[in-house]
Amino acid sequence: MAKLFISYAREDRPIVEALGAALSRDGHEVWWDRELATAAGAFRPQIQEALDAADLVLVAWTARSRVSRFVADEADIALSQGKVLSLLIDRARPALGFGAIHGVDLAAWSDPDDDEGLVPLRREIDRRLASGPQPMPKRPAARVLGAAAALCGATAIGFGLVQAAGLAAFRSSADAMHFGLGHAAYALALSVPVAAFAAVRSRRLGLGRFRAVSRPYVHTLVVGFIVALTLGALALANGVDAELPRAERIQKLLSTVLFATLVAASIVGGLRLLVMMVQRKPS
Repeated sequence: MAKLFISYAREDRPIVEALGAALSRDGHEVWWDRELATAAGAFRPQIQEALDAADLVLVAWTARSRVSRFVADEADIALSQGKVLSLLIDRARPALGFGAIHGVDLAAWSDPDDDEGLVPLRREIDRRLASGPQPMPKRPAARVLGAAAALCGATAIGFGLVQAAGLAAFRSSADAMHFGLGHAAYALALSVPVAAFAAVRSRRLGLGRFRAVSRPYVHTLVVGFIVALTLGALALANGVDAELPRAERIQKLLSTVLFATLVAASIVGGLRLLVMMVQRKPS
């Protein structure tokens, strides 16, 4: 009998619970996070300890788990230890890099009393336990640099054009162009931490599509915009630049809010990237 670790997305808990019960009845020691401590920071050492102690790590691949950061991290660790066993729970493909690894198709299994449907899994578990840890193919790195660079460039161009257009109503075209180019350079520099966070997150999940990188990028910009808009509303309420004509005051305020959006997003993105890097280090 073996120590089995089940890696799964929380949305798939019902089928994982049934699977764990069936394997426990076979005499295996099955670990999943039903008894995981919820104290701050306590769950990570428990997961790491259970992963290291497991003889096999059963990764339940579904449409939800293939985009889960925790499942990707757990599968990566198991892959490096040569003890990944992929379970194909639905018709979704495993995350990038795990598709070439032999998996057990459980898409037709859902009844806890269906022992016949688990025969292929039991055979594979016995085979893997008999052969011991085995080298696995390395995951190909997801290509995210192009998407990150495109997002930075698009942000810089869009930011510069908006800033220049806003000033053009009050200043000369030359001044507006100079203002736009300067802010485009700022935008390019400030968007780098945001793009780096989005790229690292997507690569860790094995997702190299542009949309996969753009989602956390845009989400971070939205967070920055909310922070900047709050500060802008406070400035407006306090009568900042009240001596300026109303139209010019609004333009200046909007310009400041846009710039503050990138500053706030850059800070948030940088902090998120730092947290990801710290969490990646082995304890």
